Amino acid sequence: MRRLGIVVLALAALTALLTGCGGDDEESTVPAQATAARARGPCALVYKSDAEEILRRRTLGEPERQTVGPFKSCIYSDGTLSNYVRVQVGYDVYTQSTFDDAMEAAAEELDIEAERVSGVGDKAYGLAGVLWVQKGDVTLSFEVHMPVDTDLERQGYSEQRQLVVAAMPLASKALERLR
Repeated sequence: MRRLGIVVLALAALTALLTGCGGDDEESTVPAQATAARARGPCALVYKSDAEEILRRRTLGEPERQTVGPFKSCIYSDGTLSNYVRVQVGYDVYTQSTFDDAMEAAAEELDIEAERVSGVGDKAYGLAGVLWVQKGDVTLSFEVHMPVDTDLERQGYSEQRQLVVAAMPLASKALERLR
């Protein structure tokens, strides 16, 4: 969980910097129904059963809720630091154009590479094994912590890339629930 905390803190600091630089007139592409998800929080976007499925049917406890900077988090865990899923959501944190800048700046700050990810949201990046997704005015992050997937390892995926790949189905479900 420490990895995500570092990335979130870097992004929170960059958020203050980027939002102070002036607004963007881009309109949100997230429908008004997202208001219900906003009220219920990130646990309404990724369910316990979703997390258990990703973690190979491990039994998880009740969700833990946290707020880190502009993001609300929902964490499903088996009580260890070995198996957990965290979803974070922030509204009006980034615009479509400042999201790219924030991802690149966070990667530079952490001395890692921001990997563009396709097939989910309007824009998405993998940073340190965390999947970050922008959809309209909604910014989501998905962190999956689990044992290495030997099938993906044989295909040449790094551990960080495996974690991003594991998070993709969660991101798809969460985005569908925003509609």
